[in-house]
Amino acid sequence: MTTRKAVSCLLAVAACLPLAGCDLKNPLSDPAQSKPDPRLAGVWRWKDPSGVVEYYHVGRAGGKLPDSVTQLIGVTHHGDGHLTGSAVVLMFPTVLGNTAFLNVGMEGSNHQQGAVDRLKREGWTPGVLESYSIFKYRVEGDAILLWQMTAVAMKQAVTSGKIKGSLAEQGKIGVSRFTDTVENLARFVAAAGDSLFEKEPRRLERVK
Repeated sequence: MTTRKAVSCLLAVAACLPLAGCDLKNPLSDPAQSKPDPRLAGVWRWKDPSGVVEYYHVGRAGGKLPDSVTQLIGVTHHGDGHLTGSAVVLMFPTVLGNTAFLNVGMEGSNHQQGAVDRLKREGWTPGVLESYSIFKYRVEGDAILLWQMTAVAMKQAVTSGKIKGSLAEQGKIGVSRFTDTVENLARFVAAAGDSLFEKEPRRLERVK
């Protein structure tokens, strides 16, 4: 998996859903039980070695959503000068032990378009968002470090029976989807620790 694709997963572009780590049925917690992380608010920048620059605007989602829920809007500056934007995604933190995670909620590409607006209007309802991506994260000064789950670790977790999920074979590794409950998922991720995630993080810099 390339760095470019993995970071774009945070933007919830359509290509994200087939990637490992971008397709979980449930988040790690109920956002109503999560504490807000004000350090996430602001504008963040990621630079691709090819010259592509992505900006992530993060702020409170508002409406009837819990205070822990923020929304993210991304803008990509391409090397030839043109811009592309991303769909709005919702995300909220979960702390398990001493480790913080981001639950990034995806609307889905078909029948669930408008789910974000619905949640803002009506309040949080489990299952409205089609899927989630979970990242381990750490804030270090003016930077956010993000670790994504690996395809190998996800497949091993499902095939070993440690977590409920499904496999859709694609190439040698296959694509895994965790389908277990919120409670079981949180217990599993807490117990698995760093073994689920990439060794090297993606680094986003705060725009001053």
